[in-house]
Amino acid sequence: MKKILFSRPVFLLVTVSMVLGAFFRQELYAFLLSPDGLSLAKSEICVLNDSDLEPIVTIDVAKGATNIKLLFIGEEICSPSPENESLGTIRVSLEDGAGPFCEIEAASNKKYVLLSYDGKQQCKWGSK
Repeated sequence: MKKILFSRPVFLLVTVSMVLGAFFRQELYAFLLSPDGLSLAKSEICVLNDSDLEPIVTIDVAKGATNIKLLFIGEEICSPSPENESLGTIRVSLEDGAGPFCEIEAASNKKYVLLSYDGKQQCKWGSK
């Protein structure tokens, strides 16, 4: 029995299933908590890029998810929350994990529209 558990085919099968499981876990999370799929989220904070830049946007929802995405022009990103009303932070920068960046406190169930970003610390926001 011990030889079977540690054989190459079983080891390969376990390794492949772990890699695929890690990949599909993120896909399942995105499906279950995204507005495009079946949503279990009670609220969300969304950002629409209406600027002329393609910045990296981070949405950090209190007691919810944190999403980081390179946001192309006209594209939207949402971060779900398990609570009906929640607060979060939206951070915009041109480099991942590095400043300078602009930051805004956000409330759930509101779409924030990034109108412009100067590449430093100034963002101009609208809402829908």
